[in-house]
Amino acid sequence: MIIEYGFKNFFSFREESTISFRFDNNVPESISHDEEIATLLGIKGGNASGKTNLLRALRFIKYFISESVRSESEKKIPVDCFFLDKDKPTEFFIEFKIQKTYYKYEVSLTRDSVLSESISKKLKKWVPIATRVANDMTYLKKDLSGFEGIKLNSNASFISIYSQFTVFEGTEDLHSIHEFFEYMIVNVNRGGIVDDVDFKKISEFYHTNKKAFEFTKSFIKKCDVGIKDIKIFSSQDQDGDKYFYPRFYHCANNAEFPVSYQRESKGTTRLYNFLGSYWLTLENGNVLAMDEFDIHLHALLLPHLLDLFQNPKHNKKHAQFIFTAHNTEIIDTLGKYRTILVNKEDNESYCYRLDELPGNLVRNDRPITPLYISGKIGGVPNL
Repeated sequence: MIIEYGFKNFFSFREESTISFRFDNNVPESISHDEEIATLLGIKGGNASGKTNLLRALRFIKYFISESVRSESEKKIPVDCFFLDKDKPTEFFIEFKIQKTYYKYEVSLTRDSVLSESISKKLKKWVPIATRVANDMTYLKKDLSGFEGIKLNSNASFISIYSQFTVFEGTEDLHSIHEFFEYMIVNVNRGGIVDDVDFKKISEFYHTNKKAFEFTKSFIKKCDVGIKDIKIFSSQDQDGDKYFYPRFYHCANNAEFPVSYQRESKGTTRLYNFLGSYWLTLENGNVLAMDEFDIHLHALLLPHLLDLFQNPKHNKKHAQFIFTAHNTEIIDTLGKYRTILVNKEDNESYCYRLDELPGNLVRNDRPITPLYISGKIGGVPNL
């Protein structure tokens, strides 16, 4: 689970910004469920305020730890700094929990190279596991001595580099950390939202993952009263390669009418495309980050998607969901402890969680939507 993460000099964020899932003692039990870390976090803000950049930061951390060594075509580190601070490094940190162990990862880098990088573990206090300065490992815990002498790439994380070697699987900490970030699902990249999914690949996934398919069918049937069933079929393309596709079965006058993917509603096909990611995240107890998760979805449907993560009956492995949305009323579902607002002034973004606002303007027993619409708490367009 992510406890908090932050960054500095990244895209539209010039100063250090922190996104925290951590609950304090003031959070009602109906929200915290006696847990110290939130399983939901929603991000709101006006267009171009910097909402997506909060998820881009998470995507970069995922990429750098789990994938960067494989990016042979990228000689430069694909990181974007605030446009007035191109001569300064970009910094990231993330504190997270795997099983019962707390970790903290930190990195400082430029487009050209890593300046410093470290991973620590919390016992009674924070103790280092491995530290790096430029291309030299300055500290390695005893059980990591097998990595001594391995040449580091200036454009890749040492965790990603070490993952290439067979001895890596025997490293309890690094292997778990690499796996945690590898399984994280984020639907944005450096260029923004990634929404061009291939329904044929999604259908193949459902064909081989029956539980995921039943989960998706069940949810869609509850949302679309006209759909009675979904079936996966296979065919061959012009090259003779096998592919899979769905048919959505509607019922009228006791007769079934199959509808192709192309003719089905946008809301239904969006659920079909992305509910597999929800299922994977819940099944593995990992993290799902989605930009504009409410596209094509009715406002009354959104709380049911959020309930998959906030209800312990559905979310038995404490999976987390962080997202942006344009829907306004969703703030009332999240409340002040699980809502991040993003603002921009002079092209510089900043963010805060609603419970960080001083005073009692935002209360647990009152709707937040009217305050948000009025502009009293920020995070709205300047019109």
